[in-house]
Amino acid sequence: MGASDAIAWQRTGLGTEWAPIQSLYPQKIKFVRCYQADEVWSDCAPYSSGTTGHKSTDVLLSCAYFEMVDTADEPSTGDALSLLLHKGGTVCSDGFNDNAANAICRNMGAVGAISWATAGSSTWSATQNEYPINMGDVSCNSVTDEWVDCTYATTANDCDHSQDVLLSCVYFELVDASREPSDGSELSLLLYRGGTVCSDGFDDTAADAVCKAIGGIGAKEWSTTGSGDWADFLKFTRILVDDINCPSADWSECTFTYSTPNCPHAKDILISCEYPAFALVDAAGEPSDGDEPSLLLHRGGTVCMDGFNDYAADAVCRELGASDAISWSSAGFDGDFTLVQNSYDVTIDAVRCYQNDEVWEDCTFDLGNDCHHHKVVLLSCAYFE
Repeated sequence: MGASDAIAWQRTGLGTEWAPIQSLYPQKIKFVRCYQADEVWSDCAPYSSGTTGHKSTDVLLSCAYFEMVDTADEPSTGDALSLLLHKGGTVCSDGFNDNAANAICRNMGAVGAISWATAGSSTWSATQNEYPINMGDVSCNSVTDEWVDCTYATTANDCDHSQDVLLSCVYFELVDASREPSDGSELSLLLYRGGTVCSDGFDDTAADAVCKAIGGIGAKEWSTTGSGDWADFLKFTRILVDDINCPSADWSECTFTYSTPNCPHAKDILISCEYPAFALVDAAGEPSDGDEPSLLLHRGGTVCMDGFNDYAADAVCRELGASDAISWSSAGFDGDFTLVQNSYDVTIDAVRCYQNDEVWEDCTFDLGNDCHHHKVVLLSCAYFE
């Protein structure tokens, strides 16, 4: 089919809008078995010919047509900035933003984007000029948008190749011993494209690079699994990355070997990361400097106003590097932030700060919440001194 990966699949079910067209086709195969994340169809056999007798089990499928190539026009993993292609053509940067970068990376199976840029008059020119420009005017309005929520034009007549998008994606994730996603505040298993990472070559610089790539400010600690609690998990998981070498704490500058490790699972990496306590985003979900009222986030979730007061606002602004708060309020039901505020979980509640000279570490709060989205905090900060 020529696509890079699947976006989503599901069964048709009974009596749906697909029923008239389903009736035109016989059901040809059943019991498909594909076991590896990088499987090609020829590796998926054996499967059974014939029918289950239930048209409700017919498959609906959507595919991703993005891919990335390097300066030599070779397929790229996207760990470093690479030329973004859609259906064999480049993508114009008109309208492109961080939301679009994250949506496209997620569409290609990554956790999100590391960075994006325009090609300009760089060394990409020899490669990119071989392609038509197939997409422009990309619009992804929310930080949580998936690619199916975005819009775009299939022509870009007012674009030239200097505006082509370069993109890099992060394929790391952290999970706990139950295979559940982890926030990385405690030692967690590091995965890359669903496989583990060997500690050969890994050091503190590499740990910082990994944590920064997944949104942290650096690593707290890292170790190897050894032969302990992770054994049952690891026997069903491949080792995908080995021999990591990071000259700096920027993952795009790191090198590694992929898919051919000579490493036992006892050397798989566990890591925990430091994250900024707070961030501010605007009504589009983009980072905000906080001069105007902005949605307050704590470790990726919103903050309930229950217990929040002027002391808390000042403490948070100081934590963000400002001198004090200008103002704070609740987001309300139908304000400018409705779309973005509903896209986050409320992660802290019942904030208590009692002194005018309070710093955040002296405040207390509850994790989890019984708070509605209309009660989350908007905050603006003063950076004068």
